[in-house]
Amino acid sequence: MSYHPSVPRKLSLLGCFGCCLGTDESQGNDLEPLTRGGLAGFREQEQQLNDTLTMDLARSKQSRRAAYSKLGHLHDFSIDDTDEKMAKWPVLPHPRFRLIHRAASKTIILVSDGLSDPFDDAVGTNVNGFGMEFYVETGVSEISLDITEIKRSWQFKLLSTVCNMAATHGGIRQIVDSLSVLSTEAEGVAEAITPDARNVFSGPDNRVGALIGLSDDRAHLPIPPYIDNMPLSTVKLVNVKLIQLPELAMIVNRGAEGRALLADLFAANASEKTVSSLIRSPVV
Repeated sequence: MSYHPSVPRKLSLLGCFGCCLGTDESQGNDLEPLTRGGLAGFREQEQQLNDTLTMDLARSKQSRRAAYSKLGHLHDFSIDDTDEKMAKWPVLPHPRFRLIHRAASKTIILVSDGLSDPFDDAVGTNVNGFGMEFYVETGVSEISLDITEIKRSWQFKLLSTVCNMAATHGGIRQIVDSLSVLSTEAEGVAEAITPDARNVFSGPDNRVGALIGLSDDRAHLPIPPYIDNMPLSTVKLVNVKLIQLPELAMIVNRGAEGRALLADLFAANASEKTVSSLIRSPVV
């Protein structure tokens, strides 16, 4: 099933109609039920919705775990962002991320884990959430494996910011489908970048630039563009790449042409195309 951008959200059936399912004690007669099954019918329908959600959620998690495990060593722990300012995800009350060690490329992938869960309040046909999961790939020497340190890192803050943007906007999938590669400027990331590199990536406004949607062109074990076998709709696996100020200026000055040119420049080095690093050479 293809991705559908808009899913109606549900209210509890019992919560909506509970006042209509009581008893008229003054007359001694039960009120006419709203459906043939009355209260039992509503309960049965809601239980069926819950059972379906539970099954689809389990299948979605299983498919993500299988996809992530193929990319490298998937660490057992998850990393939650409990910042109350973050938008709610389809099921989870706050963002969750996983860590993957890719020995072949000597990189670490920090990847979201739940943006593609089915919505827990959808009515009728559900989909796999926002239809995407985002990841930042970085060198093993540039990120710690300690959860506390990971949450302080620029990689985590960049990924969390982009995920929050996607969850807040709700329609980023359509934009990625349309533009292939898009760009953004993120706040709250520059402070985590080392002082000696900060002026390369962050300007006076204290924001950093990112390119979203670069494809992985490596010949050996490339990161696939989709997560296979999701139960309800297609789910993209989308790269987020930190870019330098001159690279961001190319986008600001030349728009879509600048984004496309920058993507081509990164593609010249396939092994580094999707990797975010503070110590790489500029491409412009």
